[in-house]
This record gives sequence, C-alpha cells and structure tokens, in this order.
Amino acid sequence: MNRIATTPWKAVLIIALAGLGIPCAGQAILPQVADGGNWRTAVMLVNMTTTTQTASLNFFQDTSQGATVNWNPPFVETSVTQNLSLAPGSTMYLHTPGTAPFLTQGWGQVSAG
Repeated sequence: MNRIATTPWKAVLIIALAGLGIPCAGQAILPQVADGGNWRTAVMLVNMTTTTQTASLNFFQDTSQGATVNWNPPFVETSVTQNLSLAPGSTMYLHTPGTAPFLTQGWGQVSAG
C-alpha cells in the first residue's frame, strides 16, 4: 500500500493484487480502501492462469468504534464487484474517482475461484 502524489489529486492509494491464484483458501484482504477528500483507490486483478477465473470483491466502510458496514465504493469502471470474469492472462483495473468532498474509508476482501 503506497501513497503516491499525482497531478489532479493530492495522493493516490494503490492496492495491487497480483494473480488470482490467491493462497489462504482463495481470499485476500485489502487492508485500506479510501475514496474522496482527494484520495482514491486503485485495484488491479491479474489472472496469471491459462483458464478464465472469477473474482468477487466485498468492501466494508469504517463507522465508529471499530465497527464496519457493507460498502460499495464508486468504481469508475463498474458498479458490480461480484463474479468478475477475467480471461486467461488478462488484467482488470478498478479505481475510485476520489472526487467526493469528504473521505470515506474502510477495507476490502477479494475472493477468487
């Protein structure tokens, strides 16, 4: 997870998941997801196999005192984050616009297979 300065935004939060052959029972955690207040999140899914793979992303927004609620970050490329199909050797990029006036943040979970 890195903060990178860019021209149109103050900073960018980039989370990259390399490959859908995710260990640990087919799941990975995205520990920090943010959008708004000049922050945005980019997610990169890469299918390094020779067969079509699917991935589902679930997000949880931080509320108060450590609690979370289901969240659908506003990805530019799609509003659907379940059963995303990736062709063999393909890459899918998803990013939030970061243009909301206030920061919303939380975490995500990627399930593959």
